[in-house]
Amino acid sequence: QAITLFDSVGCIASQSPVVGRGILAWLADSGFWTFDGSSLNYISDDIWELLQTITPGTQTSVVGFYWQNYFCWSFPESNLTLYWHAPNQQWSTLPFALTYASSLRSVGSDPTNVTGSATYNQVVGARTGTNIVDSWFSDPVFDLGVPVESDWQGPVSDVGLPDATFTVKYL
Repeated sequence: QAITLFDSVGCIASQSPVVGRGILAWLADSGFWTFDGSSLNYISDDIWELLQTITPGTQTSVVGFYWQNYFCWSFPESNLTLYWHAPNQQWSTLPFALTYASSLRSVGSDPTNVTGSATYNQVVGARTGTNIVDSWFSDPVFDLGVPVESDWQGPVSDVGLPDATFTVKYL
């Protein structure tokens, strides 16, 4: 159920809210905002002109996600991702976007240890206009040709099974 936090600032995209570092950040029609439980802050001054080039219809399809102190928003129709580094409050861009995204928590060598402080060291998402799943920020040498292996479990409609587990390797 949606709750009203502020009468003057709304959220224009259902997938734009991002939570990290005890901060909620989202896209409103006036730009990006953060809320830390006590203070509402406008953070779009540095990117205001860039935001004006993104049409309102494109803004409503934004996809937000969090990764290691970065609040990120992908605009699939513009093939653009904006990311804001919370500690130094600086904006940057990436020339590609995800249609769907999820941050994955690192559990280190003990996958049963989920009580410690969360480290989100990977973002997995669907590439715009495809059924290709990308892994962002998974390893400092990920883009240098090192094989990456991941497991996926879910419904598989083409094999007639309710679910199956696959191991996928990218070379």
